[in-house]
Amino acid sequence: LPAKVAPTTQVAAAVGKTVPAAPPSNPAAKATLPPSGSAVPFNPDDEPASPANPLQPLAKTRLPVPSEAELAAARAALKDLYAQDYKQAITAQDRTELARKLVASSGEAGEDHAAEYELLRIARDLSAQNGDLADALKTLVRLEQRFKIDGQAMRLETLKLFQKSPSAGEKNGELATAANNLVAEAIGADRFEKAEEALKIAKAAAKRGGDSNLLASAGRTQTWLEAAKRAYADVPKAELRLAASPRDPQANQVVGVYICLVKGRWQLGLPQLAKATDRELRLLATLDLTTSKSSQEVFNLANQYWDLAESKPDMEEKGLKLRSAYWYSQATRELPSGLDKIKARKRLMQIIEAYGQEETESATGRRDIAAAAGRASND
Repeated sequence: LPAKVAPTTQVAAAVGKTVPAAPPSNPAAKATLPPSGSAVPFNPDDEPASPANPLQPLAKTRLPVPSEAELAAARAALKDLYAQDYKQAITAQDRTELARKLVASSGEAGEDHAAEYELLRIARDLSAQNGDLADALKTLVRLEQRFKIDGQAMRLETLKLFQKSPSAGEKNGELATAANNLVAEAIGADRFEKAEEALKIAKAAAKRGGDSNLLASAGRTQTWLEAAKRAYADVPKAELRLAASPRDPQANQVVGVYICLVKGRWQLGLPQLAKATDRELRLLATLDLTTSKSSQEVFNLANQYWDLAESKPDMEEKGLKLRSAYWYSQATRELPSGLDKIKARKRLMQIIEAYGQEETESATGRRDIAAAAGRASND
């Protein structure tokens, strides 16, 4: 591959005909350059603070998506520049390597942002169509870090592309997990239509796989989505009441429960919960907001969240237990060795088993949460 991509200013601003998007089902067939379809500008203010990877926030200086004319010119240049590479991409492994080369080349595009965008977008499409879902989603994260795109819409598009790949039927678990994660992300942004589309993909993958765990997970996700929609129904009116009366207990309860227990954005919603009608929630939120806590107070707060969760319906139970995971995580770092530390780690493992590693990582802000919880048996 050339060290640098050709500048698009030297080619025509439009392309006459795009080549087919989907790769042939025959693994010996040649790869084709995917067409455009994801270049719709998106208002980044509409996106949640936590994108696909909540531990890696979006850059403050993301680039605007280039115009369609610029992207069309980039596609034409790249189609010519990589024609031989596509011709030689015969097998699935060839296409995997080609997609990775395109990603690598995107870092050498310099100020040619249209070429950089298209290299990443094409690599994402090629990976998804080739059955490399992990690579496709990883490439999309890179695209989202660089450009102001609608990441959720493009993740949904990625899952749909992957569904059509020849190897999708062998990776139902991977697809179901990714779709469930997208449901959670979309709920976090109040985008319930996107969440419902992702849930359909998760349920279909679970059904195809015939895995009881996948089916149960999809069922829990559906229950959570339905509960989230019900919880959100009163939020707009409650927000209007808060604008007129900021201390309204019932309005604070509605908004605080939705922001914290449903969306998991505790730092944003704790002030509302601290003024809620529910006495126990109000007390825990007040303790949570206290800035100085001893290791024992941290552990006790985690236990209180856990205990309250046990008496709540599914959606609220999940939100409270994920918050307890945050404080149990802190406790494992601060407590001395002993039974309390063992209990904290065992509780973390229970939460991971119930809600998944990625959601627990997001709730605790720790990538090593599974390893930390797994050490319980060794203490």
